[in-house]
Amino acid sequence: MPETLLSTREVAAYLHINEKQVYRLIRNGTIPCTRVTGKWLFPQSLVEDWVKRSVQAREPEGASSQTGQFEPERGLLIAGSNDLLLDALIDLAGRRFPEHLFYTTNLGSFGGLEALKQAQTHVALAHLLDPETGEYNAPFVSHAGQPDLVAVTLWRRRLGLIARPGRRPIRSLAELPRKKKRLVNRQAGSGVRWFLDQQLRQARIKPEQIAGYDVEARTHWEVGLSVLQGRADAGLAVQSVAELLGLSFTDMVEERFDLLVSKALYFAKPVQALLDVVTSPELKERAASLGGYEVREAGKVAFVI
Repeated sequence: MPETLLSTREVAAYLHINEKQVYRLIRNGTIPCTRVTGKWLFPQSLVEDWVKRSVQAREPEGASSQTGQFEPERGLLIAGSNDLLLDALIDLAGRRFPEHLFYTTNLGSFGGLEALKQAQTHVALAHLLDPETGEYNAPFVSHAGQPDLVAVTLWRRRLGLIARPGRRPIRSLAELPRKKKRLVNRQAGSGVRWFLDQQLRQARIKPEQIAGYDVEARTHWEVGLSVLQGRADAGLAVQSVAELLGLSFTDMVEERFDLLVSKALYFAKPVQALLDVVTSPELKERAASLGGYEVREAGKVAFVI
């Protein structure tokens, strides 16, 4: 039987809350949802499971706190980092494999790994660079004690400092406190926030020296729009956002963006469907049109733990 998809209004009525509160749950990455042709849709069965988990989380000690993870064939849950090309991947996967449903939630890289550890998602997305080893994601998975995982590289992307163009655009983090410029940051737990903090530590810049450090955006688009609209002077975002919004871009790093999944689910049909699209000519075309992406390692197993 096809999954029943609810609108924001229907979810609000089901939960007995205001529709604005539904959008707040979406921004917080709390409620399971997906975006189709610009509209947010909510799988009814997953919303019902989410409500049960929320209620049981408030039960007294000793009561059951988990309902058990549903099978990926009912819908593949993808949690973790935000990315523009990821939206294209989900769109193409939904078109090529309409028998599978793909649901994404933006928890940041650390949030995605934690959700995977707690069996709250099927797949995690991360781009965490360990400054000591120079490796992506593997050290963080090992430290978290998460066994039996497969990490597949989806793509690499250019991340850097974006600012409004002009005669003297901002070109380095050191200029922020020196020129009293305002930053728009990413949320705690995101890979971009982690990278920024490492860069500030290396430059011996304290967060409190930067105006706007505590102002958080949850997506690359939000960062770009904050800069474009003058609410911030600079922020860290992927190159594609700068190109699409006509902002200056100072390249800082080429990140590896990985998909992480348990060995038990690696060969599940929805996971393999997603990986099939990752290597498709259509995704390569989307990557080229966005700019700042490199797909030469797409679909390659990065590590197994």
